[in-house]
Amino acid sequence: MPHVPEPPAAWKHWLGWTCAVVLAALFLVSGFWKLVDPLATEQRMVQMLFPRQIALLAAIGVGIAEAWAGLMILVPRWRKWGAWLCGLLLVAFMVYMGVNYARLTGEDCSCFPWLKRVVGPAFFVSDAAMLLGALLAGMWA
Repeated sequence: MPHVPEPPAAWKHWLGWTCAVVLAALFLVSGFWKLVDPLATEQRMVQMLFPRQIALLAAIGVGIAEAWAGLMILVPRWRKWGAWLCGLLLVAFMVYMGVNYARLTGEDCSCFPWLKRVVGPAFFVSDAAMLLGALLAGMWA
């Protein structure tokens, strides 16, 4: 007889859902904000030291990836894939900011509308917290 996995404890289920909903909100808002005005996003990416030649393509690509990750992490059937995509995006953001840290310290990362996130130690702490949320959402999907 095949082994049927036991469902996670109730607190794990609710914590996973909470992480998924919070991440979905963050990624959907961020992704759609980039897609609604890709030319402004292009300018923000250039300010964040992205090469001007690929900034528009990157702006659209990042916006689509963020929106898609936000949608996927909300759907229980796709939550693990959404968590992987959220995690991959967060790691990519942290690596990029880390590589360019000396030049970007104190700058607004332009990640979310209406929210000023300055590149500095707190940026990495908040992204690490979101990465932990993605891990928990995916693990307890």
